[in-house]
Amino acid sequence: RVLSIITVYYMDPASISQNQAMIDGQLPFVIGAGLGRTGTMSLHAALNSIGYKTYHMKEILFEGAGLKFWVDLAEERLRQEGGNESEENKRETNALARRAAQDIVESGYNATTDFPSIFIYRELMDLFQ
Repeated sequence: RVLSIITVYYMDPASISQNQAMIDGQLPFVIGAGLGRTGTMSLHAALNSIGYKTYHMKEILFEGAGLKFWVDLAEERLRQEGGNESEENKRETNALARRAAQDIVESGYNATTDFPSIFIYRELMDLFQ
C-alpha cells in the first residue's frame, strides 16, 4: 500500500539558478508515486516548469517507452503482493525493477509521477538514499 503525500511549492523560474547553487547545481530526484487521476499530470507540469525532466505515463503512451515491459512488471509486482510468486521469481522481478529504475535515471529523468513509478518507487529510493 502506498500513501502519497506530495507538497509542491511554486518557485519563480528566475530564482531557480540561485536555489540550484544551494544544492550543488543539481535538482533532487523527485518520486511522485501517486496513482493516476490524483493530480500526477499537474505535478508533472509543475516539475517540468521548474527545470525537471519528469517520467510520466505519457512517456509510455505517446513516446513508446516500453508499454509491454511496464505492464508485465506491474503484473509481477501485483502477484508478489498477493503472495503468489516463488522466491526465484521475486528475485527476478526485483532485479527487473532495479534495472527499470536505473534506466529512467540513465535516460536523464530526474523526477517521476504516475504509473509506472508506483511499481518501482522502492528501487528509485534505493538509488537516491
